[in-house]
Amino acid sequence: SLLHPAEVRSVFESLLETVGLATREDLAQPEFSAMEVLDFPDLHEGSIPEINFLEAMKTLMKACEVHDFSLKDIFYPEHARLKKLYSAVINFAKYKEGEIDWYAQIIQDAEEMKEKKARLEEENEILADTLIKL
Repeated sequence: SLLHPAEVRSVFESLLETVGLATREDLAQPEFSAMEVLDFPDLHEGSIPEINFLEAMKTLMKACEVHDFSLKDIFYPEHARLKKLYSAVINFAKYKEGEIDWYAQIIQDAEEMKEKKARLEEENEILADTLIKL
């Protein structure tokens, strides 16, 4: 079956959102400082989302250890290649989720230790006051 580039792009946009790299709205927004240097910025309105999408995808693919991603993967998609790319992003998302869970647990443990330390310091003060009174 033929893979349509618009469908492939839609899946990649969803993956960009899933990993928190960019939303569809982010991709559509021009960088105003860059637009100011163009002689005819109106002529580039349609190309800005394409450039933003490509840059976001390059960033994502590098994070996924895919260093040969190109526009060909979107405009002339091949089933085996897409399977590899989707797999790389899914593995990255799972890894990232696991790392986030791990860091969240460390932060929670640190907060619990901080609370325990505060309780022990307060208890220590009470015991020191009691000792002084004796």
